[in-house]
Amino acid sequence: MEVQSPFQIAIFLYPGVTTLDAVGPFEVLSHMPATEVRYVAKETGPITTEGGILLLGATHTMAETTSPDPVIVPGGTTTPGQTAMTKCWSGSAMFTRRLSGPHLFALVLSSWLLQAF
Repeated sequence: MEVQSPFQIAIFLYPGVTTLDAVGPFEVLSHMPATEVRYVAKETGPITTEGGILLLGATHTMAETTSPDPVIVPGGTTTPGQTAMTKCWSGSAMFTRRLSGPHLFALVLSSWLLQAF
């Protein structure tokens, strides 16, 4: 019997991300059976959320997360946060593959601005 890989979900983190937009989906989706939820960023380590007080930990890089379904992009509250998000996004093979294929790509709240890119 072949062992299936878990369903992999990537939640993209970037400086200025809205905490609730990243933590809320994690709390719900991490309870699904046979599912791996990853906090993904350009580099692993702490990511400062909006307001500069809280940190979320990126557990995997975008390079390590090549084919998640879905990719969830939490919102950010300000234009500088959106700029930080798009700088992290730029050139990522993970996002390029998601946008070119029939895969689910979810934008949460204010991250709808990404649709212009």
